[in-house]
Amino acid sequence: MCCKLGCIASCGLCCMHCVLNEPVKHTGECYINHICVDSNYRGKGIGKFLLQYGESEAKRLGCTRMTLYVAETNRAKNLYERQGYVVTNNEDGWLFTYCAVGVRRWCKMDKVIQ
Repeated sequence: MCCKLGCIASCGLCCMHCVLNEPVKHTGECYINHICVDSNYRGKGIGKFLLQYGESEAKRLGCTRMTLYVAETNRAKNLYERQGYVVTNNEDGWLFTYCAVGVRRWCKMDKVIQ
């Protein structure tokens, strides 16, 4: 993947898990586990590119839906909304996520891909 992305790979990262046959998740669902862009490169379209690239790979693998979680206060939530993701659930991580990463309130976001 890095050779396809060139310099994008050195300043951004998108890790996905496409669930094709696992009973725990919905078949055809791609879960974006991590997406990050180096702070020096934010606002330059790299996050948008990573999401679009992830969607095209998910489609290629037969997925029909993208899912991710984002902290309620994370400014990336706006990017996801501009790219067609919608909040499908607000979740309270309560003590577990607050102790682990310092964030308690999360939004589950989904996007149907065609």
